Amino acid sequence: MKGRKLSTYLLFAILGGFVAWTIWGKEDIDIDVTSYEIEIQMLQQRVDSIRIQNNALKLQADSLNAEILEYDKEIDKLNTEVYEVRQKTAVKVDAVDKFGDDELEKFFADRYNQNQADSIN
Repeated sequence: MKGRKLSTYLLFAILGGFVAWTIWGKEDIDIDVTSYEIEIQMLQQRVDSIRIQNNALKLQADSLNAEILEYDKEIDKLNTEVYEVRQKTAVKVDAVDKFGDDELEKFFADRYNQNQADSIN
């Protein structure tokens, strides 16, 4: 029995030593944290730079949108004027189409200040 107790104690001692070596005997893992921190800082600087560029582009886009709105207003105004001119022209063309021969002769005579007596018939 005495041999058996001794072997049991020896087994527990070996097991305890193994557990102690596993917990405290490991080498520390060497991680280069500073290089990762430098990379993170560089990436953060790139992100900040891109944000600044993005904000500048947003301001430029807003400015261009405001310009486009002004041009749209001007185009609408010009289109309205063109429409009015077309309407007035159409009215005048329709009026000339309805003139008879005598009225056309009088119209051109009045327009170019020619007397009927001076004309060659």
